[in-house]
Amino acid sequence: MKPSIKLLTLSCVGLSAAVVAIAYRYISSQSNTDKSLSEFSAEPSQESPDKKVSSYDSAASPSDAPSTPPITSTTATTTPTTTTTTTDNVNNNNNNNNNNNIDVIGDIEDLNKKCGFCRPEMTDADRKSPANSIHEYSRHYFICSGIAADKWPSKWFESSEQLMTLADPIKKHSRTQLEPSIFNGIDMESTSQNTDFLLFPEMVKLVDVDAPQLESLLDYFSKNKSITDNDDSFPSHIKIENITGKYIFVCAHKLKDERCGYCGPILVDQLKEEIERRGLSNEIKVYASTHVGGHKYAGNVLVFPAGHWYGYAQPSDINEIIDSTINGNVITRLHRGTMGQPVLKEEKEKKQKGDHHKKH
Repeated sequence: MKPSIKLLTLSCVGLSAAVVAIAYRYISSQSNTDKSLSEFSAEPSQESPDKKVSSYDSAASPSDAPSTPPITSTTATTTPTTTTTTTDNVNNNNNNNNNNNIDVIGDIEDLNKKCGFCRPEMTDADRKSPANSIHEYSRHYFICSGIAADKWPSKWFESSEQLMTLADPIKKHSRTQLEPSIFNGIDMESTSQNTDFLLFPEMVKLVDVDAPQLESLLDYFSKNKSITDNDDSFPSHIKIENITGKYIFVCAHKLKDERCGYCGPILVDQLKEEIERRGLSNEIKVYASTHVGGHKYAGNVLVFPAGHWYGYAQPSDINEIIDSTINGNVITRLHRGTMGQPVLKEEKEKKQKGDHHKKH
């Protein structure tokens, strides 16, 4: 019996040791599992400790680009692919880096290739000169409305009741003037209760003009080519002020033509910015103008008192246009014609025939 008891005792001891070992292994593995789960939930990922997720990354919009061209006076035009603005580009511009402007404008041309600065007639290397593309005339009236260009209807005189009263005498005397004349509205404010006019080549402002006064003025010019000193026949009730300096008028009449409405406001902004950068704000004034004719030549820019008309103007031409305004010299490649200068009828007829064939 003693050997059997001894053997049984040893078996029990071995079994107990095995149970203890198994229990120890189970408890140990369970502890490691709990530890690994605890570390995963408590510690941040170490793969990219500096990465920050923005709200833009988590909810990016399909497109941040504007869907329509600018129609108001805008000092900065941005695109999703660049932080450079059109006006900043002009501010940093000088005569040696004019081409930077057109590079920036090119970035936004996907918005409107039909009406913008990269439309076919602007980039055509074989483009015909715009010379002789205006009507021959000798006097230009600019009507100071104070109404922003983006508020102009297609028929500009319908902008206000006051302007509508001026349309009748202008229409009535359209063929009576001894010197052919052109009328355009501008966004310049009038300084009076009625309406002010800028008059070129006389370089005067007609102040506080109403419809009856305009009637008498146009009647005067149907009998006289110019205003002469001590002329008793000039309407005494019309107040005249001499004006000085230089003027740039840019066609920005969007509801008359989309090309002018697209290019004009950009040119107005950039001209103003560059003029300010050069310290010429007291010498040169820039205004948006109603449609001057010649849709395909947009941007259309008129420089006074020289009376030069420029077509196909674009941001890279800004400095040349300002220089032309100061010195009176003509930019030949952009020149459409000049107030008071003859227009070659033969050349004009060729252009008109060419335009007619293209339309038909």
